[in-house]
Amino acid sequence: MNKKLYLVLAYHLILFLESMILVTAIAGYKTSFFAASFHFNLLYLPIGGILNYIAWAALQTRFNQNKPLLLTTHFIVVLLLLNTIIYFTQHHWLFQDKWIAILTHLLVADCYILAILLTRKTMQQQTKTS
Repeated sequence: MNKKLYLVLAYHLILFLESMILVTAIAGYKTSFFAASFHFNLLYLPIGGILNYIAWAALQTRFNQNKPLLLTTHFIVVLLLLNTIIYFTQHHWLFQDKWIAILTHLLVADCYILAILLTRKTMQQQTKTS
């Protein structure tokens, strides 16, 4: 990601697709867990995308010279954003259920790394032209 909105959207689409594939594989298609995950992902896609883009743009101006610190800080912001949206939509913190919290954070980390790997070449080209 950089200040290009489509790279932030790429991350969120990867998160949406990978999480729904994993939920379908683990719990099945017509389960309450699938319905809850699908509902949350539909909410998180636009809300998280906008807030994630704002956070990335703000952090990039602050930590632009230190890429590892920028990525680490942004990942922490993504996790905090995820937990906050879960709290406001489901009225409980993600950390209340230890195993679900661990699996969710691993999923977010996996999607974050996958998005970085998939968009790295585009990010490098965008940075060179900026």
